[in-house]
Amino acid sequence: MSLFQKYGALSIGILLSIFIIFYSSDFSFFWDSIQLGSQHADWYYSKDLSHFFLPSNLDSGHFPLFGFYLAGLWALFGKSLMVSHLAMLPFLVGSVYYMNG
Repeated sequence: MSLFQKYGALSIGILLSIFIIFYSSDFSFFWDSIQLGSQHADWYYSKDLSHFFLPSNLDSGHFPLFGFYLAGLWALFGKSLMVSHLAMLPFLVGSVYYMNG
């Protein structure tokens, strides 16, 4: 197997994913990401990450790790849509890698 066959598709997938992130930088959250990402993260961010358990009106019945992760990145780098999009980059790279694995 050549080097391009092994890493070419992965490289193209990563570059395409990065392009999509920057192209969609003006888009907001959608579908279930409104609750699981935006609302959970906003609540954690507004509480300065001082609580782990969500109030019952936001609780979706599972560990809210993604919202906590996103709020933590907002606390480190500022609350912006670009930070939110870049926070998805490890998941995109992992998905592309394992799809081409």
